[in-house]
Amino acid sequence: MTADLDAPALAFLKSTPWAQADVAVLTQDASPRRYYRLTHPALRSAILMDASKWVAGEMARFLHIARYLRDIGLSAPEIHEESADYLILEDFGDTRFADLPTDPAELYRVALDVLLHLQTHSAPEGLPLCNPAHLGDLAATAWQFYPNSATGGHSSDSDAVAELVESLSQRLDLTQSCVMLRDYHAENVMWLPDRSGFARAGLLDFQDAMLGHPAFDVVSLLQDARRDIDLEFEREMCAYFQSLSPMSTDHFATSYAALGAIRNLRIIGMFARLSRLLNRPHYVDFIPRVWAYLERDLAHPALRDLREVVENTLPAPTKSHLEFLKSACLTNPPQ
Repeated sequence: MTADLDAPALAFLKSTPWAQADVAVLTQDASPRRYYRLTHPALRSAILMDASKWVAGEMARFLHIARYLRDIGLSAPEIHEESADYLILEDFGDTRFADLPTDPAELYRVALDVLLHLQTHSAPEGLPLCNPAHLGDLAATAWQFYPNSATGGHSSDSDAVAELVESLSQRLDLTQSCVMLRDYHAENVMWLPDRSGFARAGLLDFQDAMLGHPAFDVVSLLQDARRDIDLEFEREMCAYFQSLSPMSTDHFATSYAALGAIRNLRIIGMFARLSRLLNRPHYVDFIPRVWAYLERDLAHPALRDLREVVENTLPAPTKSHLEFLKSACLTNPPQ
């Protein structure tokens, strides 16, 4: 073994066929999970997932959704071994969609085919509903953590925004029930070239799945906070998805813009929070890109009221504001 595991993780590993495997730390994300690659001369490589810092119930959700996705023919990792805090999972390798230099249209069509396939199947039991009230809370995150560069306090506008977005969501009927993976983007999808069709997309980070609108994951994929998506390419991929979806063109366009604005407002707030409260200032570097996506979405006529609120109450991501968000000057940050 080459990586240091704590005693509980080591005890779990010793109870499995991978007890004698070499262990290498993998790059970690913003979640509390930790990942290690297991290499054993007599077995295929596998991934050890340390979820001991997860809150109660998250492991059960991960297992529930993983098995559901596999049951309907999608490529979620096979679960080799499990315990209350640790899993040994199928190793999808290191090639993310985000890393591939090949034709992005082919890759993104595969990723969209995954969503189209998902939306033809009944959802598993027990998923929470992403209803208008939840969407209002998501959008309000921006006002809770992003705007007040002078004091670092919360904005009094967050409750009013939540009510506005909830009302908007009710008018647009954004609560159609299909599985919504929520964090579906090019760094969370692995390329599996030995498989065919939509199974070439290896799915990760799906434990927070909900019931929600079919356009939400399309927005997540095509307005990616971590990489630039050209407007014309975004439109091309939206047209591909909509042509294979039962939604009308107008309904899809309005829903996509509304959900995009909601999601991007949440991301702006969360990235500010990650920097200011959790000492991860590199997330601030993504905010200008997300702001540009937000402006695209708010240009839709149905979002006029929300656009006016954003323009009047949220500061644009200027250099000085971003520098504040990256600073460590908050001695009593908001919780």
